Amino acid sequence: MLNPTEEQLSFQAEVRRFLGRSWPLSVTRTALEAGQAYDPAAWSQLAGLGALGLLVPDEHGGAGAGVTEAAFVCEELGRVLLPAPYLSSAVISARLLSLLAGGALADGATTARAGTGENLAGETVARYLEGIAAGGTVATTAFLDGHGRWAPEAVAVRAEPAGGPPEPEWSQGPGWRLSGTVPFVADAESAGLILVPAVAPDGLGVFAVEKVPGAAGSMGAAGSAGSAGSAGLAVEPLECLDLTQPLSRVRFDAVPAVRLGPAAGAAGAAGAAGAAGAAAVMGDVADTATACAVAAALGAAEQCLDLSVGYAKTRVQFGRSIGSYQAIKHLCADMFGAVQSARSAVHNLLDVLDHGPGPGTPEAALAVSIAKAYGSDVLVECAKNSIQIHGGIGFTWEHEAHYYLRRAMAHAHLLGDAGYHRQRVAHLIGAS
Repeated sequence: MLNPTEEQLSFQAEVRRFLGRSWPLSVTRTALEAGQAYDPAAWSQLAGLGALGLLVPDEHGGAGAGVTEAAFVCEELGRVLLPAPYLSSAVISARLLSLLAGGALADGATTARAGTGENLAGETVARYLEGIAAGGTVATTAFLDGHGRWAPEAVAVRAEPAGGPPEPEWSQGPGWRLSGTVPFVADAESAGLILVPAVAPDGLGVFAVEKVPGAAGSMGAAGSAGSAGSAGLAVEPLECLDLTQPLSRVRFDAVPAVRLGPAAGAAGAAGAAGAAGAAAVMGDVADTATACAVAAALGAAEQCLDLSVGYAKTRVQFGRSIGSYQAIKHLCADMFGAVQSARSAVHNLLDVLDHGPGPGTPEAALAVSIAKAYGSDVLVECAKNSIQIHGGIGFTWEHEAHYYLRRAMAHAHLLGDAGYHRQRVAHLIGAS
């Protein structure tokens, strides 16, 4: 079981104080009602705290920390439902690029043999990582299938060389075109960089598309060497239940792209994935993403509990606080027990990822599915109970309880719903 260090807990407490002071849900509501789903000011302040570079290697301007630190930040962001692309950019995209950097940049001999394409890809990955850590680059990864989860066999985007077959080694670098549709992409409107797993003639690879300079979230370096324009790229915002986590449908129509990652099974594949290639890299990313998403759900669930207990103490009915009634006590006690059990599941997952076998292993797959299945149910239960405890006011638009229920219902389907993960647990333990 995870035993957080004093430094980790202190950093989490500092993030909580900052968010509670500067970005409570009341501020978020004002921004959402003004049609602003992404606040650049909050993003720059998170960068100032060092939160955006936790998963970025220190040689690229980050902290080189583990999944645990990023998950603790996500827990606090979930508590206040901050509408920021943290999971998309600072977790998923940063993790993916860091794994690619481990393969594309670490082996100098391989890079020298591969020629300018791989050199350029390595320099591009480094530039992206530095931008994410500093807060100047907002990135997202288009990797979810029609069920809202990662499945290598469901990748619908195809990559073709722009001017005919490339070098025999299918070298990395520019000169590619992407075509296809990704049904669900988080924060695609605010992102200036979209990372795309796509099927190339030699297998699965990872590609980068930079949006037109000047678009929301675009980078000042978008026109530098190794960049690709966004001609043929269409981002279609979707009507989402959770107003704090925008989703879009992204269509690629021969969109220019830079190839960053290896082909599936290629020698010298990124980081710890080794010969397993891009599919293993994306499996690692999916495990990391799920851990941080469940941590955010844990923060939201605990906030539902805190709001409910606070209201039950102060709301007076029939001459006594409603918290003195047994029915309310039972609801609060059930919520408390569920939150603590969810915390245990999340900490077990983080321990496996950072101190155990690590992402991509059967142990990690089991811990991921247990935490996601249980965490999703806990957040839905706590959000519903919170509305119940708040009574008539809990159903109103003016109260914040419905924001947590919206997050709960949306989170339940992100990266696989509870039914999918329970089936996966049964398969992993040999029960089916």
